[in-house]
Amino acid sequence: MLIERTKSRQLVNFARARALVDAFARARGLQLAVHSDARALPSLTEQLRMFARARVVVAPHGAGEVHLIAAAPRTCVVEMLSHDAWFNPCYARLAYLLGHDYASVGMRRERPSPKGPGQPKPAAHHRYSANETELAGALRRCETGSQSRSSGGAMTRPRGVT
Repeated sequence: MLIERTKSRQLVNFARARALVDAFARARGLQLAVHSDARALPSLTEQLRMFARARVVVAPHGAGEVHLIAAAPRTCVVEMLSHDAWFNPCYARLAYLLGHDYASVGMRRERPSPKGPGQPKPAAHHRYSANETELAGALRRCETGSQSRSSGGAMTRPRGVT
């Protein structure tokens, strides 16, 4: 599953990120589902069903990740974060507590679009570019389970999670 944000923290390279995730899914006999705020969202029950069926969830940091509560343990979670602008470990911690595999992928903040003359939009409304090399690497690690394992003694917690 790939989460698309169109109202805030939008990925300018979403099409390329989608192509990477889609190729990963197809090569493993999986079907890509896109959970997008560009249209009316399904009912909460249906959204939870979607996450319960997902084996991999790729998402820019945001509220849609709260649905991870419905995902099966050891679901591979790849979260895109802007490491230079902000870091909020809430979904890394949630993944850890739920027994998911977790990896973070860097995003670079693009030049902000002005809200009005000389007034930049709040940080959440900036547009970002996901690091495609890191995303491809995180997807490959999904297959081997070599991200930070949320359960099992040999692996460590996601960075910044206590």
